[in-house]
Amino acid sequence: MPTASRSRKARKIKSPPLPRLVQAEEPLRAELLSLEQLAELAGELAAEERLARHAGADRLLPRLDQNEAVLVHTYQLVNAAVLQEQSVAPASEWLLDN
Repeated sequence: MPTASRSRKARKIKSPPLPRLVQAEEPLRAELLSLEQLAELAGELAAEERLARHAGADRLLPRLDQNEAVLVHTYQLVNAAVLQEQSVAPASEWLLDN
């Protein structure tokens, strides 16, 4: 009897090619690179990058503002739950403590 996962067609996920130095081996089985190999690889990766000729839109500060709003809202929800003596997850306690 086929399982649910077997009855679905496998989807191919397109991932970027591995760097030249480790392409022939599985990522978790690849050897650690020496300092010289790391320097060579860093140079190859840097050479492949293209820099924009003009400044792009500043997206960092608006994104940080969004993150702050989410954290503050979550903090308020968790704090309200604790004040009502509801149990909360350890991660929620961590948020209150930090």
